[in-house]
Amino acid sequence: MAYHWGKQTEELLQEVSLVVTSPGISLEIPIIQTALKKGIEVIGELELFSRNCSLPILAVTGTNGKTTTTTLLAKMMEKSGKPIILGGNIGRALSEEADYLPKEGWVVLEVSSYQLETTKSFRPHIAGILNLTPDHLERHKTFENYQKMKEKIFANQTSGDILLLNQGDSLVKEMAQRTCSEVCMFDALRPVERGIWGDESGLYHNLHGTIMEILSWKDTSLVGLHNRENIAMAAGMALSAGISEASIRETVMNFSAVEHRIEWIRSLDGVDYYNDSKATNPDSVIKALESFERPIVWLAGGYDKGSDLAEMMKIAKKKAFYSIFFGKAGGRFFKEAKEMGLTHGIQVDLLEDALVEAKKIARRDDIVLLSPACSSFDQFTSYEERGRFFKEWTGELK
Repeated sequence: MAYHWGKQTEELLQEVSLVVTSPGISLEIPIIQTALKKGIEVIGELELFSRNCSLPILAVTGTNGKTTTTTLLAKMMEKSGKPIILGGNIGRALSEEADYLPKEGWVVLEVSSYQLETTKSFRPHIAGILNLTPDHLERHKTFENYQKMKEKIFANQTSGDILLLNQGDSLVKEMAQRTCSEVCMFDALRPVERGIWGDESGLYHNLHGTIMEILSWKDTSLVGLHNRENIAMAAGMALSAGISEASIRETVMNFSAVEHRIEWIRSLDGVDYYNDSKATNPDSVIKALESFERPIVWLAGGYDKGSDLAEMMKIAKKKAFYSIFFGKAGGRFFKEAKEMGLTHGIQVDLLEDALVEAKKIARRDDIVLLSPACSSFDQFTSYEERGRFFKEWTGELK
């Protein structure tokens, strides 16, 4: 095996018949474009893994909620008693798992638009799409292209495969017209003709001809409508794979929020601190803001992805009594907040400055919510590092 560091030249492609890219690598870089012009096949790690995987695959995608849903689904699938491989855009790289696959079991994957972009034959037996809102446009250029990448999750499915779609998301719902799969709808608020749905009390399904209760919402500590959607889709995928209602209910009862996603950190002087560092786009922030009824001191900012902020600021005006914007995006966020009528707020340089201000402003029964709507790369290497910093800082408050 040979390794190369430094400039990528055309000579690297000599005697190469296959190029496997990391999800973060754009197909527009020169060496990839050269490979394509030479007729060299270019795929990603997800495609390579699926070509060498004989186990049935359950795959989750969407703009928001993927990690929570995938993690929850994996725990539900563990109730089958068979080995479970969890990976994709979460956990260990699939290339690390490929040599250790058991003879039977399930593969549960979180898949991103970056990973789906380089798939050709990838075919999950059960797939689910949570929602669709603009994201990663710096990579995909248009929302239409982004949607096409997401729809590749079911591009190779047949009538023997199952696709779960969110009835409450009009763009996702209409994907049923473009698939050969057996479609199963889910909705956290309204009944569906066939699938999984919720009301104010709990979650139900009619997959076998009769209405069955899956669980009561009292069985979960996860907050917000978006988490009810996450639970509904995970439950639908697990039921489609043969997991019982009792096993699903037990899993949900024992499941806590995924780290960095509306994660409760601590309470101090009657103020609750929540780490939502994984919220890197406005739609994800909207879901976080709408999860609480108490007054919010909102911390947002970081590396600006150029997202449209209008709808987020409209919701923030209703839910956040004070806003603190930080990082490279802080200036634009602060300007647009003022234009939308968020009169109580401030702009600071760094996240630690925002935390100092939040400590001064927050009152008993308030919530301090880090929900950035930005990536972290101006100050941190990842949203995980940013979230850990928030947790450590708030954990040391006296």
